[in-house]
Amino acid sequence: MTRLCGALQGLTRLCKASFLILLIAASLATPLPGFTLVEIHSSARSWFFLLRDGEEALLTWRNSLFGQMVEERFVAKGGCLWLEGVRFEDQTSGYTMKASVSDLADLYHTGGAFEVKGVHKPFSQVTFRIGAIGEPKFRVKGREIAFKEEAGFGGKVVIKADKARLIALLRASAVEFAHHLPFW
Repeated sequence: MTRLCGALQGLTRLCKASFLILLIAASLATPLPGFTLVEIHSSARSWFFLLRDGEEALLTWRNSLFGQMVEERFVAKGGCLWLEGVRFEDQTSGYTMKASVSDLADLYHTGGAFEVKGVHKPFSQVTFRIGAIGEPKFRVKGREIAFKEEAGFGGKVVIKADKARLIALLRASAVEFAHHLPFW
């Protein structure tokens, strides 16, 4: 009888430990409401940004066909970066035409100075190939990442957005920490 009680106590401890491990694993994988994790990867480096819903990021680049500066404004929400506005600037005249969202695809190809607000297009991943002219820069949380400097001509930069999870934040922290370690 004593052996049976001892075996039952051991089984109870095992069940409690298993439950605790499952609880910890579930909490690490559960999304944090109201936060988006943005990862930016180049061949040389990675960056991680935790954005609250509503925080903005700005991508600027020079259009190689028309030589215009382009601004694309993104807003973090629900694990995505939402494209909310696009502006092609005419630096000579300063004039910018207000355009509708339905005209946006055509205006990207035909050029001209325009601004479109209220695009509301979600992105979870965007890949950039770096050319000789564009000089794309991504501004988020007070930092600016110059893609051409980081990836070089012909290089690739990938921006990923996902719901923030504790496990992803731990991984991001480990990668950021590793970037600061000296290599022997």
